[in-house]
Amino acid sequence: MMNMGTMSGGWTMMAGMAAFWLVVIALLIWGAVRLMSARPQSGEDAQEILDRRFAAGEIDRDFYRAAVAELATAALRADTR
Repeated sequence: MMNMGTMSGGWTMMAGMAAFWLVVIALLIWGAVRLMSARPQSGEDAQEILDRRFAAGEIDRDFYRAAVAELATAALRADTR
């Protein structure tokens, strides 16, 4: 006659593994959704953000000019690739 205690232990282990992988997949999906929603949805590019922050007084003139120069340099580097 079969030992039913051994059989039920196998099913418990399989159910535990299935639950573990469901939790892992759920966490990966949750993390991906959080990353996607954390991105700015305004459609503004970097120059527009700098302009808006400078106009609002959030950044000073020196920082604004340095950031604009850095953006121009980055754009030139991207064009030469």
